Amino acid sequence: MKRKARILIVDDEPDIRRALKRVLKSNFEVLTASDGVEGLDIAHKEIIDLMIVDAVMPRLDGFAVVSRMREEAMTRDIPILMLTGLADKNNQIEGYDSGADMYMTKPFDFDELWLRARRLMELGKRPYVEASLCKFWTAV
Repeated sequence: MKRKARILIVDDEPDIRRALKRVLKSNFEVLTASDGVEGLDIAHKEIIDLMIVDAVMPRLDGFAVVSRMREEAMTRDIPILMLTGLADKNNQIEGYDSGADMYMTKPFDFDELWLRARRLMELGKRPYVEASLCKFWTAV
């Protein structure tokens, strides 16, 4: 039997983690972490098909998490969606520049998040997509 795709949610807000898990658990196996350090630890121990990460967290922020994920061979190809309250364009650029594949701001639409998560896992990690997104955002 084929396993469900596994999503790791890394967010310091318990309500966000619970809400995301409730929406995603019917179609995906969902793991959660309350900060960036815990998220990296889980990403090194488990097979992760997608990471959803907040930007502002204690101990290690989401931008640093994404950068570290991209530096390491065992985690660099995991698709990453940043989901954060930082809506400023400079933060979005920083998110993409650190290696995020998609960037969404809070508050968010659950249907859109579900579709983006599914789409990222269908596409898989493609380095040329990430590079073209960075060029697009810096040109805008």
